[in-house]
This record gives sequence, C-alpha cells and structure tokens, in this order.
Amino acid sequence: MNDIDIRDRLEAYRRRHHQSQDELAELLAVDMGTVSRWERHKEFPRGKNLRAVLTLLNAEHPDEEVLKQLFGEASLPHRDVIIAFSQALVTNGSLDEAIRAAKLAEGLQERRERAAQAPEVGPARQSVT
Repeated sequence: MNDIDIRDRLEAYRRRHHQSQDELAELLAVDMGTVSRWERHKEFPRGKNLRAVLTLLNAEHPDEEVLKQLFGEASLPHRDVIIAFSQALVTNGSLDEAIRAAKLAEGLQERRERAAQAPEVGPARQSVT
C-alpha cells in the first residue's frame, strides 16, 4: 500500500461514513488540521497515527498483510480478537471501545486455550474402607 492509497482510502472512508474531518480527527485522536493535511497529501500519518489509520481502514475489510504490519508477524492476534475489534470500531466509531472489545475477546480466547490444554479429569473414585 503506498502513501497515496492510504490517504485516499482515509478520505473515502470518511465520506462513506458521512463524517466531517473533525469527527474523523476525534476518532483518531488527532486534530482536524492533521486530517486535512493527510487528505490533501501535505503530510503522511506516521507512528501511532499510521497504526490508527491502518487499523481504522482495516476494520471494514480485514487484510492479513495490513494486520501483520499493525501487530507484527509473531504477535498477530487471534481471528476472534480481530473481529471483535473491527466490529466494535465500525459499530461504535470509538477506538477505546474497540480496544476494550478486543481485550475481552483476547481474554476469552486465552481461557479457551487454557481449557483445551488442561488434562481431562474423569469422575472421582470413592475409596472403600
């Protein structure tokens, strides 16, 4: 994905969701001028802003390559965590709510994995004395 693609996709996302630059800026925790400069190709999102933009754009159409860029190959979250994050972000439009949903899904996934690894315990035997 090149610089122009990301900025053009961001503007298309904003228009598709009928958001002003100010509303999108609030969602991404930046100021409106920053969103304006991105859309006019005067600046490119960097660091945590780039991660937030990629996360937002990826929420609608998850792409494994983008997820690898966001989370790294080794720490790619479980699919259920990604889905929970994406759905919360698109539904609520709040990055904080999306992060909370992802953490809940991650905790549930960890419990499932621990339960699957636990040895099966059969019925307790009663001793005869």
